[in-house]
Amino acid sequence: MKGRIFLAGAALAAFVGFAGSASASTYLLTSDHCSPPGCGYSNYGTITVSGEGTNVLTVDIDLANNIVFNESGGGPNGHDEIWFNVGQDPAGTVISLGGLASPFLGGLDATPDTANGNQTAGSHAPNGASMGNYQYIIEYKPGNGNPTNFADGINTLSFTVTGSNPLFTPTTIGGVDYYFAVDILAFGTGQEANPTGHVFAVKDTSVITHGGVPEPASWALMIAGFGGVGASLRRRRGVAATA
Repeated sequence: MKGRIFLAGAALAAFVGFAGSASASTYLLTSDHCSPPGCGYSNYGTITVSGEGTNVLTVDIDLANNIVFNESGGGPNGHDEIWFNVGQDPAGTVISLGGLASPFLGGLDATPDTANGNQTAGSHAPNGASMGNYQYIIEYKPGNGNPTNFADGINTLSFTVTGSNPLFTPTTIGGVDYYFAVDILAFGTGQEANPTGHVFAVKDTSVITHGGVPEPASWALMIAGFGGVGASLRRRRGVAATA
């Protein structure tokens, strides 16, 4: 009897652990605020954030076809490229950026640039855009200017954000939920030649996001527990039938 109770409890514990695990959210780069007449697309890509509710977020930016990161302009240390928030933490909150690869930098114009490392929350507005302020920023190291075709540009980026408290990506700007801002270059829009500008991400509410996938050991424990419960019920029915 104790064994059956243990298995049932283990299955329940594994299920509860699964339900409470970290989640992933998808954000759509659909808000076009490029300089007139806009950058010409309705969807500029997706941003996936994994680990919300934990101390480490993994951010994956995947720009759409014919869209790359804008490489031109910027100061001596870099071109402001990506703006983001990780909750309503006050100014001065420190996070650590990891996984950034050259030519992307985690520093700001006013501080030494590093590919990875600590960054202090501030108030940063996208260049020339009036879409509110963001806590943190990622730069693009100055190069040779923008590419002349899509194949020569960069349209994906992954990095991690580590904090001392559980992290999320909520903010509201002007009554609309904008979570990220990205400076992009567009090809083949049929409008002005290779327009650049800012696009903003809103949360994809069309998909119900569930918790993370259980580890294999959790699956095994859940199956064993439910199997034990089923065997117990079958034995009870057998005893009742014999009686």
